[in-house]
Amino acid sequence: MDVLVFEELLCLVSPLIQKKDTVMRQAITARERLAVTLRFLATGNIYKHLAYSTRIAKNTAIASVFGDNAIQVPTSRGEWEQIAEDFEKWNCYNTIGAMDGKHIRIKCPQASGSHFLNYKSFNSIILFAMVDASYKYLYVDVGTNGRVGDAGVFSKSKLRECLIDRSMLNISEGRKLRNTNITTPIAVLADDAFPLSYNIMKPYPLKGITKEKVFNY
Repeated sequence: MDVLVFEELLCLVSPLIQKKDTVMRQAITARERLAVTLRFLATGNIYKHLAYSTRIAKNTAIASVFGDNAIQVPTSRGEWEQIAEDFEKWNCYNTIGAMDGKHIRIKCPQASGSHFLNYKSFNSIILFAMVDASYKYLYVDVGTNGRVGDAGVFSKSKLRECLIDRSMLNISEGRKLRNTNITTPIAVLADDAFPLSYNIMKPYPLKGITKEKVFNY
């Protein structure tokens, strides 16, 4: 994070995290609180270690600042149309997002058994997300135990519900391919872990130099 982004973030969160000085002590500044929080998010270090290295007690850590304001899911037909147009620069047509999951390694919680053990044989929680053509996050779901897998997170997500009932986010059922009269469904791109459906486009499970391989590319 560069200085300009840090200062912009500081302006946004300062009213929520700034404490007042008292006759007993000087309050930890908003700048210091934000710096410690960013260090925690970047390193995954435990609160106790951060307290030693920064001389700030662990109970002053910031739990939440932005809530739902950090990521805004498009809700208008025009916004989705613009996203679909942006994806055309990647030769992907009638596409409103690309989704995947990332396993975030964690220490196995006590008495959890294999609840967090994923197919890669380590314990994790899943960061599941959908992005637009410029890698901007449109939707994020984080915290599901790694044993479930990417497709399992999607199957229980609000995103799947919205793709089925498109009126919830004003997503059109389909649009014409550029320079043609052919109408195709609006879809989200995904990898082999996800099911092929009216709403999801995934690669062909084929190998070799074929038209399917060109399609996958």
